[in-house]
Amino acid sequence: MKNVQLCCGSNRIEGWENYDQDMDVTKPLRFGNSSVDTLLIEHGVEHFNTHEILRLFQECHRVLKPGGKVRICVPSLGKITDREHAKDLILSHGHQMVFSPARPSEKSTTENMQKT
Repeated sequence: MKNVQLCCGSNRIEGWENYDQDMDVTKPLRFGNSSVDTLLIEHGVEHFNTHEILRLFQECHRVLKPGGKVRICVPSLGKITDREHAKDLILSHGHQMVFSPARPSEKSTTENMQKT
């Protein structure tokens, strides 16, 4: 079974292939078609722009085996009520995209956050 974690930082999972800055996920992933059982991306996609995220998702689909699973976790601002705190969390950590559970189909860029 091939389990791969992308954008892992220092959170390496034993028994998994773990990649961070050693793999540029904005480029084609270096796995063959239908070769990965499980993909995990935690707190990674929010650091890319919309075009890069969509390209990454296409690559995830390409490398996953039929029936394979992908888990993508992003920070949620749903429980943060202080706007300044939210801006600090986003802008101080290099986020380019914000996801909100209140409006899952609506996305905001950090550029919009900076204007307010």
